[in-house]
Amino acid sequence: MLNDRKKKILQTIVEDYIENSQPVGSKKLVECYDLGVSPATIRNEMAELEEMGYLDKPHTSAGRVPSTLGYRVYVDSLMQTNDLKEEEVLFIKKTLENEIIEVNEIVKNIGKAVSDITDYTVFSTGPDVTDAVIEDVKLILLGSNMLLIVVLTKEGSVKETVINLSKTVTEEVIQKLNEIIRIKLKDEYVKNIKIDVLKYISNELSVYVDILFSILNEIMKLINENDITLDGRNNIFKHPEFKKYDLAKSFLDVLEAKQLIKEVLQVEDKDVNIYIGDENEHSEFKDFSLITFKCPENLGIVGIIGPTRMDYAKVLSVIKYINQILKNKYKKGGYVNGEKE
Repeated sequence: MLNDRKKKILQTIVEDYIENSQPVGSKKLVECYDLGVSPATIRNEMAELEEMGYLDKPHTSAGRVPSTLGYRVYVDSLMQTNDLKEEEVLFIKKTLENEIIEVNEIVKNIGKAVSDITDYTVFSTGPDVTDAVIEDVKLILLGSNMLLIVVLTKEGSVKETVINLSKTVTEEVIQKLNEIIRIKLKDEYVKNIKIDVLKYISNELSVYVDILFSILNEIMKLINENDITLDGRNNIFKHPEFKKYDLAKSFLDVLEAKQLIKEVLQVEDKDVNIYIGDENEHSEFKDFSLITFKCPENLGIVGIIGPTRMDYAKVLSVIKYINQILKNKYKKGGYVNGEKE
């Protein structure tokens, strides 16, 4: 159990290390911080914190650095978030308060804002459409055998793709396809689209079965896909830890593992989750810290990745303000289902 003195010393060491990226020694604590205790007491307390597992001692330094446990205690009970700078507030407002029609774009703007302000790498993914309701499906003939497919959900998500058909079709054929597909898919929950619904459509349009399969397959791919957007890829190299080749390579490998990123963004518990170093379920993230933010109104999920020496208070201050803006925007009639009231 940590007493108040140990908590204060631990908090000071964590915050100094986050800011300066150098191991913290007792001499610096005495000279730079008014902790109200003698140098001998500070040295003893640091030694005890190390024995208890809250601090680590690098081999090449007399100072201490926070351990995963030390960061965890700091994040859970010692950290204080601060108000953002005026220019940061204005930047976030400008980024998020534009009259965006498609909800797909909102989470991308959130990711960019977080990355630009925090100097960390951010990946984001759009709304989870499994609970979405299909508003409309549009098939638009672009040429004799080229088709544009557009899927809209009641939540405001818009997805589209262009496919080449196996044979030439007429506008009349496409109109017939549109009519039947709309009847069966409109107002249907994405998660409830079963194989029997697709069989019904196929039976109704059996004469076009050779091209219908391609269309239905693309529709299902569209509504189930959730692309990853990456912002601030090179931000990580602004942090001294990543001047080491092995750590930098490990980080770049993680960014290339899109399926792995999708898995870590599949959060189901709290709206904000913090995973520090080897707390991460996936070993590929053991040298990093990851903060995930589930945006309100099912807008999407944002993941912030950085060194374990991440400025957690800064990141959480940004997330807190963004969350406030989004909740106010939807509550006050800013945007409902992706459209301005």
